[in-house]
Amino acid sequence: MADMNTLISAIGDAIAGASAVSSWSLLTYEEDITVYENCDARQDPPESACPLIIVSPVEKRAGMSRDAKELLVGVSVIVFDESTETSLAGVIRYVGGRRLEELRKLVLAAVAGAVTENLMIMGVDTEYNLIEQFPFVSANMIIELAGTRTIGQTTYE
Repeated sequence: MADMNTLISAIGDAIAGASAVSSWSLLTYEEDITVYENCDARQDPPESACPLIIVSPVEKRAGMSRDAKELLVGVSVIVFDESTETSLAGVIRYVGGRRLEELRKLVLAAVAGAVTENLMIMGVDTEYNLIEQFPFVSANMIIELAGTRTIGQTTYE
């Protein structure tokens, strides 16, 4: 089973190399995506870095009492978008949230493609932040991966 650093790098590389992600970004924002492995949490990314994907480790669970090693990876998808449209009914829609969800789905597909054959995605929890840092809007996913232990594999790693 891949260690956390190898997994984080593989996921970041897969997202950066995903033609569907890049094409969507160029078509929607006329900018390619920026992918960070970890980030400086003390300083928000600039508008020019968006659309932005941040991949980072969250948690690792291993030990004798576990059937499988579990790795939790954080993948944040961030766009800078203050554009609006008005529906026929007169509803004003900030479209950044809609665009964010489109990109999140493409990023998740790229992550699924990066997962090695001995790992499975067991769950994906997504928290949306559409208000607090507007016009930066984000979808922050925690992706839970698990893989069975093989004979000779270190139990705690």
